[in-house]
Amino acid sequence: MGSIASLLGGARNVLAIGILEEAEGIAISFSEWMVAGFPISLTLMVLTFMVFKIIYPWDEVGTDEIKRDLEEEIADLGPMSTDEKKAATIFAVALVLWVTVGTDVGLATVAIGGMVLLYLTRTINWRDIEQDMPWGLIFLYGGALSLSHALQETGAEMEGPAGMPGGI
Repeated sequence: MGSIASLLGGARNVLAIGILEEAEGIAISFSEWMVAGFPISLTLMVLTFMVFKIIYPWDEVGTDEIKRDLEEEIADLGPMSTDEKKAATIFAVALVLWVTVGTDVGLATVAIGGMVLLYLTRTINWRDIEQDMPWGLIFLYGGALSLSHALQETGAEMEGPAGMPGGI
């Protein structure tokens, strides 16, 4: 539910935008996605909360214990490291660029620029990129975009059962 609120919620969101732009020429900006996605996400979360409240009623929640546990976890983490501060700053800059100029320069360009900055500032190293990047997922989405582009360019039309339009 929360993942549709912004483009940062998941790769499916960015994939959908990429396919729309490639196939139909429709460009959706970061802020346009949020204007549409956030209210839907918020509505779904409230409805889910209400359903859970009805199906699984609970008594008064002891927030003092929860607050104490959270404070302990925060204390265990300690202050932000220099690398964490650099990463937060780079992410904030990328977020501002996505919202302001993302459609003009491309959402992927901003994302790759942020990744390059993380590497150049030595916030991450090549070993982190090599081992922790979900390369299979990246290739899967890249393949989906390439297939969409190929189908659009060739004019291929998918048909469903018995010649019905719509595909499988």
